[in-house]
Amino acid sequence: MEPTLKTKLLQAFTEKKIYELGDKMGFTLKEIDRFQLKRIAITLLCFLLGLGFASFVHPAFLLLFVIVGGAYWLEKYRNVQRSYKKFHFVQQVSFSKFCRMLIPYLLAGGNGKSLYGMFDKIARRLDGHPLQEPLYQLMAEMTDQPKAIAPYIRFAEVCSNTDEALNFMTTLYYYQQSSDDPTIIQELGRIANDELFKGVHEIIDYKVRKMSKLPMFLVFALGVPLLGILGAMIYSTIVTSLLL
Repeated sequence: MEPTLKTKLLQAFTEKKIYELGDKMGFTLKEIDRFQLKRIAITLLCFLLGLGFASFVHPAFLLLFVIVGGAYWLEKYRNVQRSYKKFHFVQQVSFSKFCRMLIPYLLAGGNGKSLYGMFDKIARRLDGHPLQEPLYQLMAEMTDQPKAIAPYIRFAEVCSNTDEALNFMTTLYYYQQSSDDPTIIQELGRIANDELFKGVHEIIDYKVRKMSKLPMFLVFALGVPLLGILGAMIYSTIVTSLLL
C-alpha cells in the first residue's frame, strides 16, 4: 500500500522505526497513523496544560508538564518495541514448532515423499495456529513456482525472520530440489534445535532483565510520592512567602 501524504509527514517528524515494527506485526498504515497522531495530540496537550498552569499558577508547571509529555512520548515508543519483541518471540516459538513437526516426516519419508504432502499434513494439524495461513500460502506458491526458492524465503521471513529460519528453509529447498543425502535432514534438525534454544535463551534474558529492574521500580515507587510531597511543601512555602 502506497503511503499517503499524512503518513509521509508523520514518518518525517516521528520515529520511522515504529512504522517498520508495526508493519512486521501486521498493522496497517492507517492504524499506525492513528497511533502516532494520538501520541502527538497527548504530548501537545501536556505542553498546553503546562503553559496554562505556568501562566496562572507558577512557571515551574511548564517544565513539569513538558517532562510528563516527553515521558509519555518515550514510553509509547518503548511499548511498541516491547510489543514487537514479544511478537517476534512468539514467531520464533511457532517456527520451532513447525520445524519439530517437519523433521519426523522427513526422517520417515526421506526424499521419496512430496514435501508438499508433508506441509499439507502439518497444516491440518495447525488448525487455528498463526502458522497455518503462511504455510498454505507457501504451498500455493510452491505449486505456481515449483523451482523457485523465493516462496521458502518469504515463509521464513514472515514466520520468524531470523538467520536460523532462513537457513532452515533454504536448506530445505535445496534438499527438496536435488538431494537425497540423509545427513541434510540431520543438519535441518540441528538448525531447528538452534532456533529453539535461541528462543529459550531470549526467555531467560528477558526474565533476568525484568528481575534486575525490580530495585529501580521500588526506588521509583517510593521516590515519586516523596517528590510529590516535597514539591507541595516547596510550593506552599513559595506561596506563603509571596503572601507575606
